[in-house]
Amino acid sequence: MNLTDALTLPGAGAPESSAPPAAWTVLVVDDGSAIEDTLRLLAGIHYKNTPLTLLSADTVDRAKELLGKHPDIAVVLLEPVLGGANQGLELVPFIRNALGNHRIRIMVHTGHPEMAPERDVVDNHEVDGYLTKAEATADRLRTTLVTALRALGRVRAEGSLRYGLAKLIVATGELAKIKRPQHFHQDLLDRLTFMLGMGKDGLLCVHGDGSSPDDGAIRVMAASGRFAPWKGGDVAAVPEESVSATVRHVLASGETVRTPQCVSFAIKARGVTGLAYVAGECALRDYNWQWVEVFRMKAESAFENTLLISELGAVQEATVLTLARLSEHKDELNAGQLRRLELLTTEIARILHERNACPDEISEDLVDRIGLASLLHDIGMLFVPEHIQTREGELDDEDYELIQQHADAGYRLLKEAANSLRGPSFLATAAEIALHHHERFDGSGYPSNLKGSDIPLSARIVAVADVFDALVSDRHHRRAWPAADAIRWTVDRAGTQFDPVVIDAFKAAIERLTATTPDWLMGAAPAPKPKAKRGLLGMLLGGRA
Repeated sequence: MNLTDALTLPGAGAPESSAPPAAWTVLVVDDGSAIEDTLRLLAGIHYKNTPLTLLSADTVDRAKELLGKHPDIAVVLLEPVLGGANQGLELVPFIRNALGNHRIRIMVHTGHPEMAPERDVVDNHEVDGYLTKAEATADRLRTTLVTALRALGRVRAEGSLRYGLAKLIVATGELAKIKRPQHFHQDLLDRLTFMLGMGKDGLLCVHGDGSSPDDGAIRVMAASGRFAPWKGGDVAAVPEESVSATVRHVLASGETVRTPQCVSFAIKARGVTGLAYVAGECALRDYNWQWVEVFRMKAESAFENTLLISELGAVQEATVLTLARLSEHKDELNAGQLRRLELLTTEIARILHERNACPDEISEDLVDRIGLASLLHDIGMLFVPEHIQTREGELDDEDYELIQQHADAGYRLLKEAANSLRGPSFLATAAEIALHHHERFDGSGYPSNLKGSDIPLSARIVAVADVFDALVSDRHHRRAWPAADAIRWTVDRAGTQFDPVVIDAFKAAIERLTATTPDWLMGAAPAPKPKAKRGLLGMLLGGRA
């Protein structure tokens, strides 16, 4: 459910604005002979410097037709006695129940009080006033209308207030639950434009987060509407000079700006400033402008939480990278190569999620966790003697058994650490990967000879990414394979060593990464493939056959 749906009830839309309309629409329902007299009395009446727009109907059916065509009708002047009977009163339940409209003021204006007595009409029908035509001088009729319109203004204002408060609650209610920093900026901007009701032209910028070499840069982290093309750049690049000027003013002053053209404010946390800018005329009235400040304060708290999560994530990733470099190939592996594995693993998972492949196994949380978790797939190699890891010749049975034990050793190490955490965590995913990333789709892998979908999806993904990454990486005993050869070798093993569904996503991931990040392979060698040597790499890629 989106933000707007959260406030939409069956048969009801957003309330009318509490601002005065361009004209007050009044529907006169009366016998044809009497309509002209009533319209003459109403001519020239204004309320709050706003004129009346007059509509008329001489039958109930015609009145219903006009009510359906003109939902902005503010007042109905109703003669209950139409066609010699009280047919006019049929309009009251039609308006209140069939149309569900309790805002329209229904004022009885009758020339037949003996057939429609005041007490009976007021007690038994949901009308807002009663006036006989004998009393209806121009001044008295004006007083009746002004009283009705004033009451309608209060109803509209109260409805606008309630709806605005509901929008504020919806817009801020989930801010603290945004756990993914990469989603925070766009989510916050969407919630702000929803609450303000100003349209979709907005920016959310960041200053001082240390990601730009230019300390004066104000980066556009999220953008919508006409500003969307400038997402990811500097706000100074936006061609509307007033936008950059307003954002820089808010950055310098810290004040919230509200003009006929925009709303802009700052949120600050941990030395970083977020700057929101939404273009358009703000729909909020003066008495509920404070909602923007409430939103701003809640957004500031959520912003700080997001920055903390980002900092913790950076510390966590740095720790994992260090452990991964210690565990896999010792000094051969650099941080760039590890990030390549992380990037490819994440992209394969993302594509599976986008395609709704393996729907019972894939989730957005797994997409978020799997890249970092993949870096610890060989953490169990810390328990394998170095002389075995670096041996270039054939491994004997005893050595090979020691190599295979790294899967279980890594699992036990990571599982123990994951047990101290509640719910799904990257450590739990890493433990699953460590144990099963050497299983083969045909069931001939280790340590459990799992087959097909019995192998956890996380391990099936990392099995593909890890083998490809190993092939395109230099090792002390061989040169890296050309990327094209490594891709072909990996794809050829779909259905035997690897899950065919994952291989399809792997091919799409390679294409996407090559298009969006041309240097993602970071030096994968174009050199001819050398003669294959047995040893550790051969054992890990293809077994001992």
